[in-house]
Amino acid sequence: MTQDPTRRDTLPASAEAWRGRVLVAEDDRELSVLLGLALELEGWTVDRVYDGEELIDALAACHGDLPDVVVTDVRMGGASGIDVLASHRPDAPVLVMSAFMDDALARASIELGASAVLAKPFDLDVLVALVATLAREHARSSDA
Repeated sequence: MTQDPTRRDTLPASAEAWRGRVLVAEDDRELSVLLGLALELEGWTVDRVYDGEELIDALAACHGDLPDVVVTDVRMGGASGIDVLASHRPDAPVLVMSAFMDDALARASIELGASAVLAKPFDLDVLVALVATLAREHARSSDA
């Protein structure tokens, strides 16, 4: 039986115990705070940026110490999340979210290196579980 990685009750205990750093890029400040709080309540350290240019700057400033997961909106000022993926593919899992998610945008996101896509609105528990899954899978592949 295949487990659904977005369901909290199917995550192994090891995924629940480990928490790292998440970079959230969301231009809606209220939503950014909400996403950050949901992740922080689960033990994640959250850095927030509010447009695509800030996301590019934040990724450049990491100097090899990338966050465990990048969560980015698509439509933001400065540069879109897709623009950032196209020009600055981080060596960290990227979760792309959008209120305008359709099959074409999902495909384009994955082709540009996104690890997962999420259509807004979404359940915060789904986001938190997906972040944990992406971080765990990336850590496993980095150890291999």
